[in-house]
Amino acid sequence: MAELNAKKFENSSQLENIYKIACDTTVSVIVEGDHGIGKSESVYAFAQKNNFHVEPLFLSHQEVADLIGIPTLERDASNHALTTWSKPIWLHRMEEAAKDGKRCVLFLDELNRAQTEVRQAALQLVLDKQIHEHRLPKTVVNGVSFDTFVVAAVNPSDGFYQVDELDPALLDRFLYFKLHVNADSWLEWASANGIHKTIISYISNSKDKLYVKDENAPIFPTPRSWSKLSELLKSYEDKNIDNHALLYNLIAGKIGHTVGAQFQTYYRENSVIVTVDDVAKLCLKEYPKAAKKFGEKTVEAVDDVAEKIKKIIDPLEMPLLKELSSNMMAAYLDDSGKIKFEDAYPLVCYLHAISIEQLAAFIKELQVESEDKNSKKFDNLAEIAPGKEIFRRIVKKVKKLSID
Repeated sequence: MAELNAKKFENSSQLENIYKIACDTTVSVIVEGDHGIGKSESVYAFAQKNNFHVEPLFLSHQEVADLIGIPTLERDASNHALTTWSKPIWLHRMEEAAKDGKRCVLFLDELNRAQTEVRQAALQLVLDKQIHEHRLPKTVVNGVSFDTFVVAAVNPSDGFYQVDELDPALLDRFLYFKLHVNADSWLEWASANGIHKTIISYISNSKDKLYVKDENAPIFPTPRSWSKLSELLKSYEDKNIDNHALLYNLIAGKIGHTVGAQFQTYYRENSVIVTVDDVAKLCLKEYPKAAKKFGEKTVEAVDDVAEKIKKIIDPLEMPLLKELSSNMMAAYLDDSGKIKFEDAYPLVCYLHAISIEQLAAFIKELQVESEDKNSKKFDNLAEIAPGKEIFRRIVKKVKKLSID
C-alpha cells in the first residue's frame, strides 16, 4: 500500500468517535492495521453503542456471485432479453434491518486480500452505494433518511501479509486511518469485558507482550488471541483439570510457544487473583444475611462474612494478598473525615478474614511508609464498632507472640 499521510490511532475507541461523525455523511472509512488488534472490534463496538445493524463481508472468502448475486435472463413486454441479478442474502438482511428502523453498517473486511473481481465489485458499493440495480438501503430515523455507512478494513502491505496494494486514487475515496496497538487501552477494555484476571495481570506487568509480531512464527500474541485464550482458560478451569501438558498446548496454540511458555509459568504462579470488586460483591451478597442472623454491626456478623472471604483469598500467594490488602485500604479509607461502617464494611469484613500475623505485618508496614499520611486512616478505622475488635485481636496476638 502506498504510504499516505494517514492519521494513526492507538486505540479503537478513538475510531468509534470517527465513525460517529462519518456515519452521518456520504464518506466511507478505511482502517489499516495488523490482524487481531481491534479493527473489527471497533466497528462492532460502535454499532452496539449506537444501535446499528452490522453486515460483515469477509471479502477474502467471497466469490463475485456472493457479493453481487446471480445473473438470470428475462424478457420484457417486447420480448427483449434482459439480464437481472438476484438479490444477495446479505443485502436482504440489511433491508430487513432498515425496515425495522435500524441504521446499517456494511463492513468490508480484508478488502486488500480479496480477488480482483470481488474487490472491484466491493468498490462499486463504496462509490455508488449500489450493485447493479440493487441499492444499499437507507434508514429513516425521526423523519431523516440516512445512507448505509461503509467501513473497510485492510492489512498492511509490508511484506508480512499476502495482500494487494491499493491504488492511492482509490484510497482517496475513503477517510483513511491506521490503527496501532495500545496496551493501556486494551487493558481498560479487557477489565470491562471480563478477560481472565491472570491475563490482565500479566499484560499489566509485561505490556510489550500484548502484541509480539513474529515473521518466523505462524502464531504469536495479539489482542484478539489473548481474548480467545481467556475463553479457553475459563473453560479449562471450569472443568477442574490440572494437566501441565494440556494447559501448555492450549496456551501455545493461541499465543505461540515463546510467549506461551512464559505465560504458563506466570499463570501457574498467579492463577488465583482476587480484586477489591470481588470482595465487595461477596460482602454485598452475604452481609445482609449475616446481619439479619446476628444483628447489624456485630462482630459475629462480620466474622460470618469473613469466613466466606477466607475461602476466596486463602489460595493467594503472599505478594498478591499484600497487593489486595493495599488496594482494599486505598478503596475504603480516606485521609480525612470519619468513616461509617455502612461505607466501609467490606474492608472491615476483609480485615477480619486475613490472619492476625498478616494484618499486623501489613499495618506496621503501612505505618512505616508514611506515618502522618495514614494516622487518620487508622484512627477512623478504630472508631468503627467491629473495627475496634480488630485492634484488640492484634494486641492479644502480639502479647501471645511475646510470651511464646
